Amino acid sequence: MSIPSNIAEGFGRHFAAEYVHHLRFSNGSNNELQTQLELGRRLGIVTEDEATVLIADVEEVAACCTAIVSLHKRRGLRQPGMRGDVVLDPELGAGLLEERFDLLT
Repeated sequence: MSIPSNIAEGFGRHFAAEYVHHLRFSNGSNNELQTQLELGRRLGIVTEDEATVLIADVEEVAACCTAIVSLHKRRGLRQPGMRGDVVLDPELGAGLLEERFDLLT
């Protein structure tokens, strides 16, 4: 829940710098989820196969978030409040994430 929540919060702020900031938070949550899956595997809560598949899906979401961060940085990202703020382009990367979230549900 934390990964999509962080992304949604950043997107809702309507500035690329805020979106990127929250995408980075989502990668931290992604690492937490991978750790929880690994612990679940070790404790026998999830099988080896389930953990492997889920971790691969989570890594794919992380790769998409990283790619979107790179796209925004190449567009000349500025921090909010500075002259020339870059307003978030709702189309940039949205399809990538929607597709990947389907993997996690």
